[in-house]
Amino acid sequence: MRLSVIFGLLLSLMGCDPNVEIENIAADNLLSITCFISPQDSIFKAYVFRANRIGSTVKEDSAAVKDALVTISDGNKFDTLFLTFDVHPISRVRIYKYSGKRRNVSVKDNLTYSLVVQTPSGEKVSAMCTIPPEPGAPAVSGVKENDDFRFSITWSNPFIYKYFILILDAVGSYDNPYPGGSGKIDLQPSLLEGIKFPSDKQVLNNSYEAVVPFAFLASNPALKVSIRNIDDGLFKYFKTYQRYQQWDDNNSGNLFPSFQEIPLIYSNINGGVGIFGGYNSSSIEIKL
Repeated sequence: MRLSVIFGLLLSLMGCDPNVEIENIAADNLLSITCFISPQDSIFKAYVFRANRIGSTVKEDSAAVKDALVTISDGNKFDTLFLTFDVHPISRVRIYKYSGKRRNVSVKDNLTYSLVVQTPSGEKVSAMCTIPPEPGAPAVSGVKENDDFRFSITWSNPFIYKYFILILDAVGSYDNPYPGGSGKIDLQPSLLEGIKFPSDKQVLNNSYEAVVPFAFLASNPALKVSIRNIDDGLFKYFKTYQRYQQWDDNNSGNLFPSFQEIPLIYSNINGGVGIFGGYNSSSIEIKL
């Protein structure tokens, strides 16, 4: 999650849960945390960065906190996460994270979990999240229209849970069909309605229309549809981050900025900034 670095660079943009107090913590002594958990994941991952003074820039590898004790608990048992890293395929920069297999903690619907991060210098931050109910399994039905695959997605929501994300992904690529075009183009499914996710509009029975353009020009194309219920903290984080991105787009490179107040990005980390969120997924994958 490269967004962890953004938390460290945009401290002046962080809004907090009413119980979170960070006003008395110096910017260069503030921890930024990103951690998402779900019943579908067998490995816990948390990204821990140290912020820097507002207006300065930091690199991911140098901003990463490498000596923290990171634990996730269900209130009775806990798992410890250990420092590791991935290597970015292009820049070759190390992206540090804390990770570990779920050994003692079982992540289940409607249960609450806590995250605690402690450093040798005495800093301690914490957060809690509750796992939402599992969404109903999506069903996909579609038809071929020329070279496109047009389809509908339906699923039930028996718990009437409102916060969700609909994720569409396709496997396959095709030759550029346009005159003068070259190279391969990856399949890109899209909704036919202009909807932004996350959404708080999930109802009892849900239906969306979508299309995979040029699907049948690809060899062995496949489609994956995922419904992801997210907790209210993740919903607030994603929505407020979208508002910040819109604000930034309206100001970056403009001769006359909008002069609107900078939107605050939601945080639920006690003693720091960032997000600890829970989600629950149902998916289907089909060959086209």
